[in-house]
Amino acid sequence: MHDVDYVPGWKPELPKQAVTALVGPKRSGKSTLALKIAADVSHTGRVLIVQREDPLFIVKSRLKAMDADMGNVRVFTKRTNRRGAEVRENFTARDLDAIIQVAETVRPLLVTVDPLHALAKGDWNRQDAADCLVDLTAMAQNLDCAVLGVLHDGKNPNADVDVSASGSDQWIAKCRSHLALGTPPDDDMHAVLQQVSASYAEGRNRYITFAVKPMTGDDGKPYTVRVVEDMQPTDQTVAELKKLKAALNAEPVDPDQLPEMARWVYDTIKIRGTHVFAIDLQTWAKAKDYSPNQLRLAYRQAGVRQTKQKCVRPRSILYLKDLCSEEDARTWGTNNEPANGEKPVKTEKSRKSVKSQ
Repeated sequence: MHDVDYVPGWKPELPKQAVTALVGPKRSGKSTLALKIAADVSHTGRVLIVQREDPLFIVKSRLKAMDADMGNVRVFTKRTNRRGAEVRENFTARDLDAIIQVAETVRPLLVTVDPLHALAKGDWNRQDAADCLVDLTAMAQNLDCAVLGVLHDGKNPNADVDVSASGSDQWIAKCRSHLALGTPPDDDMHAVLQQVSASYAEGRNRYITFAVKPMTGDDGKPYTVRVVEDMQPTDQTVAELKKLKAALNAEPVDPDQLPEMARWVYDTIKIRGTHVFAIDLQTWAKAKDYSPNQLRLAYRQAGVRQTKQKCVRPRSILYLKDLCSEEDARTWGTNNEPANGEKPVKTEKSRKSVKSQ
C-alpha cells in the first residue's frame, strides 16, 4: 500500500497510474492546454503525445513555443502510403495496442491522448465505448505514468460539469481525475480549468491566459501558433461560467448595441431571411478580411446559432436565435428532401432521370 503519487508540478490534476479526463467545448483551448502540460512535464521526464487534431508541424511548433524539452518528447505517428507518397494517418481504436507498445518502449512520465473519443469502438454513447480506458489505466499502472485524455463537451451547454462529456457516462466514471475547461463569454483568450473530481487530494482551479506567438517556418515564412501564456490559481469555476453564458444567451439581442462586426453578421443574416448557409457567410466574411476567430466572436455577440439541414446530404445553417427556431432553420433549403436515414421517394421525374442515365 502507498499514497497516490502525482506528476511533478501537477498535483492534484495528474495522478500517476491513472487516466485523467480533460473536458471542454470546441475551441476552448483543450488541445493547447494539453500540449502546455506536456511541455512542462518534458522538463521532468519523457512525454508521449498521441494527437490528431492538428498537423504534426503545428504540434511541434506549439511545443517549442511553450519551451518544451523536445529531446524528451515523442509524438505517436501512424503513416500509410498513398499513391506512392507516405502520409500521416489519424489514429483509431485499432491503434490502441500500437500506442501501448510505443509507450512501453518510451517509458514516459505522461501520455496525452487527443481526442480520447478516437479510441472508442463504435458509438461513443455505448456503455462499452470507454473500455479503452481499462487498457490505458493498466498501461499507466505498469509504467507508473499518468494519462491525460482530451474529451469533447456534450451538446447540452447547460449540463453540469461533472456529466458534461460527450457520449456514455463511462468516459468520466473510468477516469480517476476529471478536469473541466471553460471560457468566459466573448473571450477566447482566457479560460478556467476546474478540478471537478480529485484523487485523494484537495482540488485546485487555474485561470489560464492564452496568447498568439509568432513563429518562422523552415522556408523563412512567418506564421503564428496559439499557446498558454500564463496560469494562476483562481476560485472561479467552469460551472459559474456556464451559468453566466446561459443567462446571456437567454437575453434577446439588441442589434443597435452590437459591435461593428457583430452588427454586420446580424444584418447579413437577417436581410436574407434570418438564416444562411455557413459556408456563404464565411466566404463573405473572408472578403472583408475578417478572421475565423473574429467571426466566431461575432456569432456569439449577434446571437447566431448553428445547425444542419434535415436531409440526406445536410449543409450547415447559421440562424438568428431571436428570429428563427432551430426546426425552421433545419428545414430551410431542403426542398422537401427526406431526413437522414430515410430513403428518398422516387418521383416520376426522378425515375425518368435514372432511366435516361
